[in-house]
Amino acid sequence: MDRRRLRGIYNRITKYLANPADVFLIESVEEQRLFVCEGDLVTGQYPASTALRGVGIREDSLKTPPGIHRISEKIGSGAPRGRIFRDREDTGIDWDGVSKEENLILTRILRLEGLEEGINRGPGVDSRERYIYIHGTSREDLVGTPFSHGCLCLANADVVRLFETVREGTVVYIDPPPITVAGKPCRNFHFTGIFGTGMSALAQYLRFQGIAVSGSDRLLASEDTASMRQSLEGLGCVIASQDGTGVTENTDVLCVSTAIEETNPDIAAARHRNIPVIHRSDLLASIIASKKTIAVAGTSGKSTVTAMIFEFLSACRKSPSLISGAPLLKLEEQGLIGNAFSGGSEFLVVEADESDGTLVKYSPEISVVLNVSKDHKTIDEITGLFETLISRSSWTASNWDDPVLSSLPAA
Repeated sequence: MDRRRLRGIYNRITKYLANPADVFLIESVEEQRLFVCEGDLVTGQYPASTALRGVGIREDSLKTPPGIHRISEKIGSGAPRGRIFRDREDTGIDWDGVSKEENLILTRILRLEGLEEGINRGPGVDSRERYIYIHGTSREDLVGTPFSHGCLCLANADVVRLFETVREGTVVYIDPPPITVAGKPCRNFHFTGIFGTGMSALAQYLRFQGIAVSGSDRLLASEDTASMRQSLEGLGCVIASQDGTGVTENTDVLCVSTAIEETNPDIAAARHRNIPVIHRSDLLASIIASKKTIAVAGTSGKSTVTAMIFEFLSACRKSPSLISGAPLLKLEEQGLIGNAFSGGSEFLVVEADESDGTLVKYSPEISVVLNVSKDHKTIDEITGLFETLISRSSWTASNWDDPVLSSLPAA
C-alpha cells in the first residue's frame, strides 16, 4: 500500500484507536488485500475478497460497506481449520475441502461493527445488522478477487493467523476504490461552496461511497446554514473556512460550481499545490457514467419529476440512488438532508440542470426531457443543449406535447 495513502487513513482513524500504536486493519477493495498496520507501517498482508457487486452501504445490497469499523466479536477460537459456522454457531461439521457450491463461512469469524453514522452505522446501513464479517471460505480458489455477498473472505490458514493478531475492538478500515474524474483517480474531494444544493448533493453521494470529503462555504457562520453544516459533518465531511486552509496535501481535487470566482482563496490554494480544479459537472458526469442513470432535464419541473421517478423505483423495490436539486420530504423524514441518497442497486436518478450549459457532458442510460422555454438561455440555445443530451443517451423519453421537443430526433 502506498505510504501516503496509509498515512492519510491512519490520520482519519486515530481518534478510534485506544492507543496510537495499536494494530489496525485496512481492506483495500481496489487491491483485494487486507493489510495489518501499525502507525504508518504495514506489518502483514493477506489476499482478501470483497463483494462481487462492489461497494455499497444499503442493507440487502449484497455489497461491501466502506469506511471505519471495529471488530465487535471474535468467534471460533480453537475450532479446526475448515469448521463450518452457521448463524455464528459452530456446527461441528468440517468442510470436505472439495465442494464449492456456495461460499461457506469457515474456521473463524470476526464480526464488524460500523463506526460512521449514516455510512455504516444506523438504520438501513448498519454493518453489524447486515452481518458483515471477516471469515474463512470454501472458495479459496477465488480469494483475491471480488466474489462475496458483502463480507471480507480470507483463505482459512490466513484467517487463523489474523484471528490471533487482532482483538475485539481492533479498528478495520474498508478502503473503497477511487472515483476517476477527468482521468485522475480521486479519494479526497474538497468542495468550495459545499452548502449549495448541487454541491451538497454531490458531497453526500461521495460520502455514501466512503470517499473522503471536505468543503468550505462563504456562509459558514450563517444561522441559515447551521443545520446543513451539522448534517454534512454528521456524515464525516470536514467543513473549513473559505480561506484556502481546507485545501491540504491530502486533497486530490478541488470541485467548484459556476458560482465560484477564479479569485476564491480555495482555488489559489489548489493552484499553489498543483491540485486539479474541476467543475461540479465533471464529477457528476463521471458518476452518471458509472451507473444506470436516468437524467431528468427541462426548463421547469425537473425536481418534481426526479422525485417522482425516484419514488416509483423505490416502490418497485429497485433501490435507486439519487442526486437532486431539491430535498425530498420522504428523505428528510429519515433524518437526511434530502437531496441525495445511496441505494443498493445500479440505478441512479439525477436532475440535469441546463442553466450553465454543462449537461452536454452527461451520457446517461436514459434521459427524460420535460419541456423547453426561455429561462437562463435562449430557446435555440436550450434546444441545442437538449439535442446533445438526447444524442448522448441510450434511450430518451421526451414530452411530445412540447412543440420544440417534438421536432428533435429521438435517441
